[in-house]
Amino acid sequence: MPNRLPAMIAAVATFILLLAAGFLFFFVQMIALNGVISGNKAFASLGIGVVCQGISMFLAAGVAGWLSNGLISKFKWNKILAVILAIISGVVLGSILSFISTIVSIPIAGIQ
Repeated sequence: MPNRLPAMIAAVATFILLLAAGFLFFFVQMIALNGVISGNKAFASLGIGVVCQGISMFLAAGVAGWLSNGLISKFKWNKILAVILAIISGVVLGSILSFISTIVSIPIAGIQ
């Protein structure tokens, strides 16, 4: 695999950007759970949200690495352009998955 470095750069950059977005979604979820009466339900919802966001971060970072490697190897793209496109695609995918996990974790914890 001759394109290992661009794939690693894309994966790490995607993970770092999604970590920042994950903190934002975590605070949004805390604000959304502000009026919850039971602290146990709110804690369960936050825990489920953090686990789902962590999974989505690793998934999106893997997709970004795979995409950059594929664009360079298969389509003969410029390495810098392939890495930039892979990072953007990974961050968009990870942000969408993190938003969905934030929305889904509230009803899963039993909060109505």
